[in-house]
Amino acid sequence: MTAVFGFGGVRAGENQVEINPRLYKKWNRLEFNLAYKGDRFGIVITKKDVTISAAESNRSKQPFIVSGKSIACAPGAVSVVKYRQN
Repeated sequence: MTAVFGFGGVRAGENQVEINPRLYKKWNRLEFNLAYKGDRFGIVITKKDVTISAAESNRSKQPFIVSGKSIACAPGAVSVVKYRQN
């Protein structure tokens, strides 16, 4: 959980999930699964982008904010958001 919430910068709020990555310098990627409001997502964070894969069985679009960029992840969709690591 320290890796996901700390280095992944994941915060689940009432209305959306925020991801503000701060990967450890020696890591190339962080990969984990996330359940939010009954829907499931696969998250892959690299030094350049965040990939969010929504399960086919999800019931609705779920809002994410990745490094300040808003996206809605529909069931079965894969979203890739580029960001700049500080």
